[in-house]
Amino acid sequence: MLMDMRQFEFWCNWLLAVFAIVILFGLALALLNWSPPFSFFNGLVDGVFWPGIGPSAGTASFRLWVYGMLGATMAGWGVTLSFLVRYPFAKKERWSWNAIAAGLVLWFVIDSGMSAYTQAYFNVGVNVLLVVLAGIPLLVTRHSFAAGKC
Repeated sequence: MLMDMRQFEFWCNWLLAVFAIVILFGLALALLNWSPPFSFFNGLVDGVFWPGIGPSAGTASFRLWVYGMLGATMAGWGVTLSFLVRYPFAKKERWSWNAIAAGLVLWFVIDSGMSAYTQAYFNVGVNVLLVVLAGIPLLVTRHSFAAGKC
């Protein structure tokens, strides 16, 4: 059953809000991971990988670099997803739905699998929240996209 345009626009805006959060968190992770607001986040990571002792100076420097790369990647991913939602997804081009859904599934499986393997369970929880927030509108809108070739 096809939904009306207002409902579809609601779900598009929902996705745009989720991806805006991804962009903002990515920028914050890349640029502010050393700052006091990130002490809680860093404490979660440190507790898994350096319990009781914290990272060495070299490791902390490496973490700064890794967070910069991860945050930049997240922000770029969020921008790309936002453009997909704003243009081809909003026009109900089937490939855009497929691209967003496939990318989310691939990210979720690998990121959550590695996080669970390394016992970074807090990250698995964040991933579940994000995939649910993005997955709901994808599931609800899937019938709005005509089956296409490819």
